[in-house]
Amino acid sequence: MENLVDFDLPQTSAKSLISVYGKIILAPTLVFLIFVLGFLNLIVLKVEIHSLLMLGVLYLIALISARHNAEFGVSVFEKNIENFKSNLKNFIMKTLFNVGETKKSSAKFETFVAEYSQNIRNDNYASVMSGIFPMMGILGTFISIAISMPNFSSSNINALEGEIAQLLGGVGTAFYVSIYGIFLAIWWIYFEKRGISKFEKIIAKYNLATRNFFWEKDEILIALTRTGLNKVDLIAHTLTHSLNNEFVAKLNALIEDKFSAFSKILDLEQNASKLAAEQVLNAQTLVHENIEIYKNSHLDFEKIISSFSRLGNEIVTIQNSLSAQNREFLDANRQSADELLKFNARLLQSLNKFDVVAQNLSQNLERMSQNESVKESFDDKEILQKLKTSLNQNIENL
Repeated sequence: MENLVDFDLPQTSAKSLISVYGKIILAPTLVFLIFVLGFLNLIVLKVEIHSLLMLGVLYLIALISARHNAEFGVSVFEKNIENFKSNLKNFIMKTLFNVGETKKSSAKFETFVAEYSQNIRNDNYASVMSGIFPMMGILGTFISIAISMPNFSSSNINALEGEIAQLLGGVGTAFYVSIYGIFLAIWWIYFEKRGISKFEKIIAKYNLATRNFFWEKDEILIALTRTGLNKVDLIAHTLTHSLNNEFVAKLNALIEDKFSAFSKILDLEQNASKLAAEQVLNAQTLVHENIEIYKNSHLDFEKIISSFSRLGNEIVTIQNSLSAQNREFLDANRQSADELLKFNARLLQSLNKFDVVAQNLSQNLERMSQNESVKESFDDKEILQKLKTSLNQNIENL
């Protein structure tokens, strides 16, 4: 199986990683040495200590990030070409797809390259370094200016001119940091584009060398179509040899029987359709009759509702009339009761007065009965006693 995907990749000139790294950092190192020589007054270039420190920070960042440059990454790729070839073989073996007698990988070469190249370098660092260097240079310039800024506390002209000259000298050296940052950005972009171009050329050669191990879209469609046609031809050839006259005769008889049975089924279906149509017509007639009955019953129901409505109105009218008569009767009874109460009050007053008179009369009679002169005036004592008893009974009855 391994011999099936055995291939040879084009040879590349793999260089030493140290030499490639030295080539990348050569220009930044030389420029930084020039600034160091200026700081040591070995050349005519004034560089202050604060500016040299900012330049050193930029140079240190360049040394660290150089291994993530595309130029260094393509050298790492060329150095590990055998590992790339081994991983490519394993990738093809895992994605083999058989169409007919041909076996190729159903994946894409570009997919494998994208996955493999992620481990060569950090693409996140590489994508931001071209912007980091100028920003760091501008930041270093402002820091240098802030450090070299004098206090401007002198009171005479000569001292003030000296402070202004010191400020201008510090500003002049501070701009070296921005210049160095812009130089590093240009240096980074140059080697980045150069390395990417080399990598793309190498990948294009490898893709061309291994294209026979990967299925193309049109190629796999053609292979599948050709395989299908071959299978159809094989089936047709097999059927031609396996069929004879006796089998064909039996097949024809069977087909005729099936056709006659199918004709009978069609006749039955037609009869069933006719019966179904008749049933549908009858059902439609019944539906129309039911609709008429419903309409008539609906009219009768409306009449009944109208009669009940009129009856309800009459009942309401009678109820209102009875309510009015009841109110009048109650008013009359209320008036009669008021008059009766007034009469009773007057009668009670009269009875009270009569009671007082009767008591007075009783008392008088009592005194008269006790008076001997009055007793003597009556010939019969029983008459006086009867009069007294009758008067007391009348008082009690009242």
